[in-house]
Amino acid sequence: MDVLNALAIAAGGLSGWLIFPIVRQFFVARPPTEIELARLRQVADDRLRPAWVGTIAGILANSIDPAHQIDELLAAAAEHLACDVAFIARMDGDELVVEGGCGTEHPQRGHALQVDRETIEAGLDPDQTPLLAPAVATRLFAHASHRRGIAWRSPLAAAVRLDGVTWGAIGFARRTERRAVLDQSALDFLRLLADLVAAAVDRREQRQRHNTATFTDPLTGLATRALFDDRLSHAIADAKRNGKLVAVHVLDLDEFAPINGLFGRAAGDALLRQIGHRLQATLREQDTIARIGGDEFAIVQLDPRDPDDATGLARRVIEAIERPFVIGDDTHQITASMGISLYPRDGHDATMLLAVADAAVYEIKHRGRGAAAFSEAAGSLASSA
Repeated sequence: MDVLNALAIAAGGLSGWLIFPIVRQFFVARPPTEIELARLRQVADDRLRPAWVGTIAGILANSIDPAHQIDELLAAAAEHLACDVAFIARMDGDELVVEGGCGTEHPQRGHALQVDRETIEAGLDPDQTPLLAPAVATRLFAHASHRRGIAWRSPLAAAVRLDGVTWGAIGFARRTERRAVLDQSALDFLRLLADLVAAAVDRREQRQRHNTATFTDPLTGLATRALFDDRLSHAIADAKRNGKLVAVHVLDLDEFAPINGLFGRAAGDALLRQIGHRLQATLREQDTIARIGGDEFAIVQLDPRDPDDATGLARRVIEAIERPFVIGDDTHQITASMGISLYPRDGHDATMLLAVADAAVYEIKHRGRGAAAFSEAAGSLASSA
């Protein structure tokens, strides 16, 4: 962190002292690499312009969302570098594809720039890493416009690198040729910007991986209990505001354990995956299906018209599960018991609604399994809550 302190001192003034703790905090999740530290040291030695330092400090201080930081950094850099357009693109396989940008004519998200990883790697300027050679920057902008007839001038580009590997690139250009050559301070600003964008991308992807692990069941790809609880809470709040209904379904597979015992865990996992696919195909896009236990699933059905509508969905789910499953050379048939509760009739919070639906599952299994119904004890459960 001595290098970051040197950056603050070299930048001078209030803006320089402001960026030191902010940049330090920015790298908490992932400490600066040796390359980034060397870049910061060079920036400090070259006395980065205080106005630019202040802009960076403001962006990092005012937003903790890495995606928003990337957008703001691109816009600020375009202004400071006197450019009319900016974009960020990532490697999709071996092709560079636009993620976003700023300026009225910036390339649209998903636009392929027809530049591969090898070209980016070969275009790195060894003395100005991660800046890209002018010829590569020109090639990036040759395919950057979504409208014909636009020729971008004076392009600048830098690679965005994570752990020494090119993740993508950022680019800037003008509608007219730049009259003066950019000085070293401007180039250092672009290099520092590329490092900060890389750090923001890294934090964004870490957050995405965390969310995937937290909210997506790794076996079936369905929602987890955590995401189910969140969706149910939001559904109840919306129903309360707008006078709507919410149905909660709890589904428990009947006699699932023998499949694991007779055919092995792999067969059981394959069956659960197929069940997950069928459940997703049966539900509407706005409803939520989650795996909340080993062989237990739950559904949030938004805005059913009435209890019969909720029962109709449950019956369609039961019918989908009762169709034969083919796993390897074997065909399996299985049934499920499905309990239903309805907001606000059966409860006013998620805990109560799940308890009522669970009670309905117990009652169905006691009567013989393979059916769907509301709980007969819903009234007594709600009164005891």
